[in-house]
Amino acid sequence: MPENNICLNKKIIEMKNSISLLLLVFTCSISLAQSNLQKIVVNDSIGIMTIDLADMLEGYLLPAGVQYEDYLDYSSRCEYYIVNLKRRGNDFEVSAVDCERKVLGTKTLFSEIKMANPEALAKALATEIVAILKLDSNIANKLKGDGTEKVVINHHVSRHFFAPTAYNLEKGELYYSTLYGLVHEVQYGVSDNVSIGMGTTIGLIPVYVTPKFSFDLGEGLQLAFGDLLILGTWGTDFYANLGFGALTIGSKTNNVTLGGGVLTATGLSGAQGVMNLSTMQSFSRYVYLISENYLAPNSNDPLFGGFTGLRFVRKDKDVGSFQFGMAYLAFDSNFFPFPAVSYTHKFGKKL
Repeated sequence: MPENNICLNKKIIEMKNSISLLLLVFTCSISLAQSNLQKIVVNDSIGIMTIDLADMLEGYLLPAGVQYEDYLDYSSRCEYYIVNLKRRGNDFEVSAVDCERKVLGTKTLFSEIKMANPEALAKALATEIVAILKLDSNIANKLKGDGTEKVVINHHVSRHFFAPTAYNLEKGELYYSTLYGLVHEVQYGVSDNVSIGMGTTIGLIPVYVTPKFSFDLGEGLQLAFGDLLILGTWGTDFYANLGFGALTIGSKTNNVTLGGGVLTATGLSGAQGVMNLSTMQSFSRYVYLISENYLAPNSNDPLFGGFTGLRFVRKDKDVGSFQFGMAYLAFDSNFFPFPAVSYTHKFGKKL
């Protein structure tokens, strides 16, 4: 065989080996990259997932480090998170669980998302999935592009005018509220299930502390237990304590809360029972009907009172809302209505 042909054959063999090596490295790189992706499968009980929506969702999730899979490999199920889509009243709930069925987090999408185009819906789902999985927050923020403004989360779901719901602040969330500009309060999410609040008046008398412990019972049910401890200041001999429980039925945007507690205070002959019935109903993304009502039936003269009005939400970097309505008090066959005004400011950055 001529020497030139031998050299040519050697070069061809070397080229084939080089190409094979490059293909092997490329394949290993792809496998390594895929192994670093967080795999998810979607359990869609709503019926909104289509082939086109799945393709768009996969495209938005991949840059965030999330791999959308059509099917679960059961033998490797702990490599996956299961994203559940289901209805909560008129709204949609997005949640994620691991292979041990531990819930990683839950987000609520306002019912108006049904009117969004598929691209906006895919972006909205991708944003909430990334947020739940607690991946790179910068990537999660980048996903909030065109169309995601149609996603509505009720940022003030934990309270009405003053009375709490059974929903809790998320860990690290902080908000400030004021009633009439006279009573001022701050609330902080110690964890997703525990919050603590403190408040007082502009005269620093009295002061109060209010912890709350919340539990997700599933299927639109939230249970909470808490306490409201009020102490006199400036040398005043005053004390009051209300231990309470609350059950909230419904989604974060449309719900009813049933509550009850036991009140002890300076001047009361004994413990008094207190009942509460409250509701929060969304008229639109930025307007809510809120009402809280109290009844103390155990006293010699049953006492009834509460607040009913509208909440107007302003959403920017932080979230603020004004509550306007009517407060009322009834006892001894007398009824006294008067205007009610409050403001709540939830800070956008978790502490």
